Formats: sequence, structure tokens, C-alpha cells
Amino acid sequence: MKNSENLILKLASYTFSIIGTYLMLAVSVSPHDAASNLAAWLHALGITRIPASLQHFSIDTWTFWFGALIATPGLLSLFSLIIKKYSSSKNSQLCIFHEPKPPYETIEPTKGHIRSTVNIGIKNTSINNLSNWSLYVDEVTPYQPLIGGLPLLIKEGHSLRYDEPETIINLAEYWDHIDKYRFSAPISGFAETLNYMDASTPRTIVIRLKAGHHEKRSTYKIWVDNTKTLHLKYLGDPQ
Repeated sequence: MKNSENLILKLASYTFSIIGTYLMLAVSVSPHDAASNLAAWLHALGITRIPASLQHFSIDTWTFWFGALIATPGLLSLFSLIIKKYSSSKNSQLCIFHEPKPPYETIEPTKGHIRSTVNIGIKNTSINNLSNWSLYVDEVTPYQPLIGGLPLLIKEGHSLRYDEPETIINLAEYWDHIDKYRFSAPISGFAETLNYMDASTPRTIVIRLKAGHHEKRSTYKIWVDNTKTLHLKYLGDPQ
């Protein structure tokens, strides 16, 4: 319903924009000698009974500004659409992938315990190499204090080449005997244990991939199911 209302508003703004533009042109350009007014255009359209008030030269000024007034919202809306499309094209240079299957979700026995991991794939889909890329966890909901705070750096690199396949990155891992999981941030020693997350609480996270002047942000749900397996589910891209 909301999308339909937005579509109607856009169509209305574009229609008024066109009408307003034609009104501005009508009082600025004559159909015969480029010195016309509104009355001349009405005559050209076959309307002969024209009130005297519409024949006075001052009506052209009023009509011009009225046309400008109703054309402006439509033109602004069109300009906003162009800017949004350009911004979207910039974001599309980077892609983040995940599916509920290997190699994005894996389970392996290690030293008598089960290690469950969730991974994501990243790829440069432009026609140029992008330098200095970084992958972050920007948001965690419900929030839990983490060493270093947010955004939490997961991994970084010097170059993300356009001609290479997607790069698989370990995002988080879970051990069945601890009943906690942690993000695979480059933190070691005692501080690493402080970043473990309670596995009983499903969370929503926002992942951000940055490379050069380009960014891609995606929202995921992360949780541990009854079989003690860590999962990740794509929810959409935040605005």
C-alpha cells in the first residue's frame, strides 16, 4: 500500500513538472515569432473566446512563475532519483555473498569437539582493481560490549582485484563445549575470550565492506540452532 502511494505521488509530481514546464515555455516562446503570450497560444489551440484578463501582457509573468512553482517538485524528485541511482551504482561495485551451505557454513570435528563456522564471500564487480579493503561488523543488536568497540575489524587487505573470484572470509565461529561464539576479529590472548557472544541470543548484525571510495553494507541474522550449529541469514541492505 505504501509503495502504491509513493508511486502515485511520483507520477503526480512528474505530471505537474511537465505541465509547469510547458506553461513556462508557452508564455516565453511564441508559436509564430518567439514573442508570444498565453493568449497567442490559446488562439493557436483554437480557443477564440479569451477573457481580457488573459490577454494582458502581465499574465505571462504570472503564468511563468506558476509553471515554475508546479514544475519544481517534479524536477527535484527527478534529480533525487538520479542521485540515488548514481549512489546505488557506486555501491554495486562491491558484493557480499552468503548461503546456508558450504563453503559459507561449515562444521568440522577438532580435538574431540565440534567447530561450526559462518563465512562470507566478498567480490569486486567493477572493471578496476580497488585498493585498501576492509571488512567490519558495524552494528550488533542486542548490543554486547566488545573489546575495541564497534565497528569491529574482521579482516583487511591491500587490493581487491576485479578479475579474481570471490574471497571467502571467516566471519564467526562456535565451539559446542563453550556454548558461545565469537567474531573472527584479529584479537589474541586474554582479550579474545572477552569477545565471546552468548549463543542463546539471536542477534542482528550489519556488515560493511569498504574498498577505496566504495562501500557495501548488509544486514544479517546470526544465531545457534538446537543442533549447536552457527547460522547466518541475509536480511537486506540498510538504507
